[in-house]
Amino acid sequence: MSPLRRRMIEDMQIRNLTLNTQRVYIANIFRFACHFRKSPDLLGPPEIRTYLLHLTRERRLAASSIIVTVSALRFFYTITLKRPWIVEDDIPAGHQAKKLPVVLSKAEVARFLGAVDNLKHRMVPHGADRLLRDRSTNFRSHPPHACRDRQQTHGHQG
Repeated sequence: MSPLRRRMIEDMQIRNLTLNTQRVYIANIFRFACHFRKSPDLLGPPEIRTYLLHLTRERRLAASSIIVTVSALRFFYTITLKRPWIVEDDIPAGHQAKKLPVVLSKAEVARFLGAVDNLKHRMVPHGADRLLRDRSTNFRSHPPHACRDRQQTHGHQG
């Protein structure tokens, strides 16, 4: 084990990073070094930028994987090597695309429920909907002055 790897592992242990995080960070730094066939302490911001572009364009990694790689590189350069992290100006923080939930149309819901043979199973969504609707309409709270000492309102069914 190289002294640099040992030092990074010790730095991660001192900061109480999980074993999985340690394993992932070491693997990311190893791949970074292998990509350029040089020790990572000899590489700097231009190589980091080139490597991240490689991960995005050629390897087509997901945003979450690139974020983990950036975190590993940031840890390595700022904590282990005690260098300033000046890459932030060139590489903005990655953002994951937010996925909207799938919403079925009325026709799709009808087709889905029509495919259910057991009447009891078919009624489950209707019962849950009714239960939620009943609870929300029967909920009322005391006025705020009723619990002044605790500044809370309590709900009661009624």
